This record gives sequence, structure tokens and C-alpha cells, in this order.
Amino acid sequence: MRTPKALLIIFVAICTSGCVGPRSSHLSPVQRFQLLKAACAYGDTRPVEILLEAGAHPDGGPDWITDSIGGKYGDEFQSPLSTAARNGHTEIMRLLLSRGAHIDLAEGEGQTPLVSAISAKQKAAVALLLASGADPNSPFVEHYLARSDDPELIAMVMDAKANKRLTKR
Repeated sequence: MRTPKALLIIFVAICTSGCVGPRSSHLSPVQRFQLLKAACAYGDTRPVEILLEAGAHPDGGPDWITDSIGGKYGDEFQSPLSTAARNGHTEIMRLLLSRGAHIDLAEGEGQTPLVSAISAKQKAAVALLLASGADPNSPFVEHYLARSDDPELIAMVMDAKANKRLTKR
């Protein structure tokens, strides 16, 4: 069950009220990280903006380097950008990228936000990531493209691969 948008915004605002600096919120680093991921999954930019202002790092930063959420390459880690990409929330993706989210952040076994978007068949997210400079040449990209039944998605990534090869020459 999804939390109603207004309730999520109010909860985030209450938890971060009185913030004067990036690390002065009442939230622990793990809570900040988990709330940011939840807000990225939900799709409303306002809670994401509030959490970033309260000191949440757009990549999880030092907030996710902890055993309680899977560690740096733990199975449970998925970056906020990957979470937004998997759910097709391009406005949140733009916000995270503008705040310094790393477009090719490797997570879990090495998946990237582009892989998350491809595996979820989120064409707009794939297009945004490729246009923003995501690397289409990871082995995980190949793996998920091979499983895809969407010719438009496959063509989009293959064009990006071709363009990357041309620009390297």
C-alpha cells in the first residue's frame, strides 16, 4: 500500500523541521537514505527536494555505507537514481542528476541506473540516462537487452552504443 502523497510530504517535513545545515536533521543517515529511496519510488519531487535539503546525499553517499542497509555493494543497495529510473520518474531523475547523483554508480553486483531502467522497460528513463551520458557498454546492459522484447528500447540502447564508439574515434 502506498502512503498518500500529502502524508509522505508532512512526515518528511516534520522529520526535517528545524534543519539549519545538511547534517542537522533529526534523521539518522540510514533513515535519510531510506526515506530518499522511498520518495524516489513514489514519484513526487517535493519530498525528494526536502530530503536533499536536509542533507540526504543524491547517491546515498556515506549514508549507505553501513551493514544495516547492505553495505557499499550489498544486495539491498539501490541508488536513489536507480530507484527513480526503475519507476520511470524522470523529473526526480533530473533533480538527482542536478544535485550530483553519479549516473553510472555501480550497485549490488555492478548494476547501474541504466540497467534498472532497461530491466523495468522504462523508455523515458533510458532515454534520459543515455542523453545525460550513461554508459551503455556494461555487461549488465547486454544481459538485460538480450532479455528484452521491446525493439524500440533495444534500438535506443544500440544507437547510444554506436554513438559512443564514434565519439571515441
